[in-house]
Amino acid sequence: MPIQHGFARKYALGNLKEASLPELATDWRRKCYPSFLELCRSVYEEVTAPAELPIIKWYEAIARQAEAV
Repeated sequence: MPIQHGFARKYALGNLKEASLPELATDWRRKCYPSFLELCRSVYEEVTAPAELPIIKWYEAIARQAEAV
C-alpha cells in the first residue's frame, strides 16, 4: 500500500508473488499514480479551504477519501 495498511485496495501495488517490486512500482506509477495524485490534490484542497487552516492527520484524510471515491 502506498500510505498505510487498510488503504483502499485500488491503490495497491500488487502481489510480490506475481512480479518483482520494481515491476510493481513501475506498473503502479503508470496505472495508479495519476488517480492517487488527484486524490491527494482533492484532499489538500478540501482541508485547506477553511479560513483558519486546521491541523489534520494527513494519512487518515487521504485514506478516508480513497474509500469514498
